[in-house]
Amino acid sequence: MVLQMKLLKKLIPIFILVLASCSDEQDFSQAKDLEVTTDLSGPILSVEASEDVLNAGVFATQEVNFDGFQNENFSDRVLSGVINFQLNNTTSKQLDVTVDFLNDGGAVIDTKFMTIDEAPPEQIVLDSIVYDDSNLEILKNISSIALSVQNNSGTTSVSSLDDPKFTFQSSGSFIIEVLE
Repeated sequence: MVLQMKLLKKLIPIFILVLASCSDEQDFSQAKDLEVTTDLSGPILSVEASEDVLNAGVFATQEVNFDGFQNENFSDRVLSGVINFQLNNTTSKQLDVTVDFLNDGGAVIDTKFMTIDEAPPEQIVLDSIVYDDSNLEILKNISSIALSVQNNSGTTSVSSLDDPKFTFQSSGSFIIEVLE
């Protein structure tokens, strides 16, 4: 009997603990509300021009077909995004850079204008365009990208740097809905 009392004294706190830890019935229907997103990032366009090319005046506009944004796997699932630009200039030229985003019909639907000063020292400009609920349809309709560079500093090279050039790089980072 003493042994049973000792055992009972040990079991009562465990029993109370089990009763106290009971909870409401679990509701697993929340899984249907699960949304999974991922960040899709990568390069978009990269262009390099020597100072000799820039001395010719206006750098011929380069237009690149880019239907990736219109692909239904992207356009139906993109929630937001950022297109980043990095300009590097080691030339003796001040440059105006225009990036036009065009739709299927060739119409400009968005534009980014940037100016970069002459070197030395090497000049770097970082800029971006944010696409969210207010302008996401623009991003989804981009079919091609046109880049033009205008030399504002004459046609004579005066750079003291080796191999003077202008480099344009763009990349994107987009939030994509993977599972809805």
